[in-house]
Formats: sequence, C-alpha cells, structure tokens
Amino acid sequence: MLPLRRVIPRRTDFLPAPGPGRHLLAGAFVNSFGSGLFHVVGVIYLVRVVGLPLGQVGAGLSVAGVVGLAVGIPVGHLADRFDPRRLAVVFLLAEAVWMALLVVVRDVAGFLLVATLSGVTEQASRTLRSVLTGRIGGQDRARLRAMIRSATNLSVSLGALAAGVAVQFDTSAAYRSTLLLDALTFALAACVFGLFLPRFAPVPPAPGGGPSGNFPDVRYLAVTAVNGVMTMHYGVLATVLPIWVVQYTRAPAWVVSGLLVLNTVMIVMLQVAASRAATGLAGARRWFARSGAVFLITCSAFALTAHLSAWWATVALLVTTAVYTLGELWHAAASFEFSYELAPDHAIGRYQGVFGTGVGAGNALAPVVLLTLCPLAGGAGWVLAGLIFAVAGVAIRLVPVPSAPVPEGVS
Repeated sequence: MLPLRRVIPRRTDFLPAPGPGRHLLAGAFVNSFGSGLFHVVGVIYLVRVVGLPLGQVGAGLSVAGVVGLAVGIPVGHLADRFDPRRLAVVFLLAEAVWMALLVVVRDVAGFLLVATLSGVTEQASRTLRSVLTGRIGGQDRARLRAMIRSATNLSVSLGALAAGVAVQFDTSAAYRSTLLLDALTFALAACVFGLFLPRFAPVPPAPGGGPSGNFPDVRYLAVTAVNGVMTMHYGVLATVLPIWVVQYTRAPAWVVSGLLVLNTVMIVMLQVAASRAATGLAGARRWFARSGAVFLITCSAFALTAHLSAWWATVALLVTTAVYTLGELWHAAASFEFSYELAPDHAIGRYQGVFGTGVGAGNALAPVVLLTLCPLAGGAGWVLAGLIFAVAGVAIRLVPVPSAPVPEGVS
C-alpha cells in the first residue's frame, strides 16, 4: 500500500518555484482556459450559427486530429535543432490566427481547412510544451508535468464554465465573441512564453556523431504503443459516460456534470501527489499496471449501473468515477515518467514527438472504439473495454524497462 503521507497534497504540489517552471505553467493555464471555451461552444457554433450538419463537424474534427498526428515527430526533431521556446511561440500565434478565422467560416470547405490547420498546430504546440517541460524541469520534469496537468484541468473547467454565458445568450455574437476570446488566449500564452521563458540552445547530437538517437529504439516504441492503447481510457469519462448516464441508466441527467466535476477536482488536488508514487521506471511500470486493473474493475461497475434504481445508480456512478479517476492519476503519472526517463538527453525532442504521437493516436481512436463497445454492446462491451486497458497494463510489464534512467548517449 502507498503511505498516506505520499498521497496527501502539499502546498508545493500546485505551483513550481518562481522561475521558468512557473511561467511555463502560467502560459499553459491561459491556453487551456481557451480550450475550455472551445470545448463548450465550438460544435454548437458550427451547427447552430454556421449551419453545418453535425456529422460533417464530427468528421472534420476527426480528420483534423488524424492529420495533426503527422507533425509530432518532425516538430520534436526541430525542437532538438532549434530553440523550442521560439517554435512554441510561432505555433501558438498560428493557433490564434486559425481560431480567429473560424468566426468567418461559412461552409464545409472553409471549416475543414481551418480545422486541419488547427489540428496540425495544436499537436505541434503539445509536443513543444512537453519538450519545454523536459528542458526546464530537469530531473524534476515528471513532477512539473504533473503540476501542469493539474493546473490545465482546472483551467479547462473554468473556461467551460465561462463559455456557459455564451450558451445562455445563444446568439451568434455571443458565440463569435467566445471564439475570439479563445484566439486571444493563444496569443497571450505566446506572449508569456516569449517574454518569460529562457532561450534554449540546440541539443548536441549523439556522442560520436553517429546516428544514435535519430529515432527512438524498439523499447521506447513499445512503451509508446502500449501507452497509446491505455490513453484511450480518457474517452470513457469525456465521451462515453455522459451518453451512458442519460440513455442507459435511471440516474438524473445532472449527474453527468457532477461526475466531470468530481474527476476534475481529484486531478487538480492529487495529480502531483500521484506522481510521487510513480517515481522511477520500476515504480512507473508498477502503477501503470495497477491503473489497468482499476479500469477493468470500474468499467465493469459502470455496466452494472444500468440495472440500478435512480438513487443507487447515482451513488454507484459517483463512487466508481472516483475510483476510476485514481487509475487515471496513476496512468498519467507513470506515462510522464516513461516519456522522459526512457529518452536520452540529446534527443528529448524527437522522443517526445514520438510519445505524443502515440497519445494522439489513442485519443483519436477512443471515440470510435469506446462508443462502439460501451453503449452499443452494453455490459459485455464495458467489460471488453476494461479488458483492453487491463491487457495494456500487463503488456507494460513485458517491455524490458531498466530500473534507472537512460544515461546520456544511450538510445
């Protein structure tokens, strides 16, 4: 069992020490507030104001996400050869432009163009933020990554709450103003990064001048693939559970919001504490495997809520979501540790690009896989989804992971 003192949040769990780490978190916080705005109003604006069919909007967003996967690796390579701070500023400003252009979209072709450009720059920015976290955080980079995840989850929730004002007004002006505010958050984040983060020199090539480190080794690729499969679990609470609660259980509809709030609060309060448990590669592998077991148990429990009364379904959903979130915390902490500690210092950008591509692939597959399994296949589908995560947890134990970080020059 994990000692209680290691999971109780400390005051230092929420903010890095003054300096570049805190500035990186601040920029990410501003950027994520805009993401929360778009998550609420984006689809509503495209359907109700622009007049696009919902199916075309969904397909366009999926295409944008898939196209964006292609840029993670080359952007990671650029981050090793050039200043990642400057690259991050460029891509954030590009995101601001694409988001601002969304307010003048009038047809499917314009939407697909803007969505694709946004998907590319969003994946690039995500990769560069991971690289900056690694360069700024040093040996404490996994903890800094956990702090940023905690802060951005809070920020997304605040943005979603603010976007509710536009939904309440339900006018084209309100929706367009919210999208322009989202564009402004990208520009503000770019200003924070450009003004307050230090410049970074190019990373020296692999010792000896050989090709070592040009592309991650088989071990890193295997961990990336297994983590990509496990990453699909994020779609359970974000995509599947709201539909499940409303259409397949007797629980009141407000429970959906309650579950998401519970998940967010636990992540904000406990993500950094969870990262202390997954310190070291051996610890990361252990907690990654345990998260898979938790997902199997909780997915099976979600399936049972369809057979309960309204009261008991509500209680069961809240308790199961809390336990599910523990698995999410453990997986996130373990994945941070793997992504950095298995990457040699001379190629951290390229390795982060590959790892981020695996995460993006998992996120792209999650809606189609989980929506097919869970609501459509019912209880058996929920169990099968849980088994997928449990198998990923077992698979990580089969990857030969060293007990110590990868030394400089080894890849």
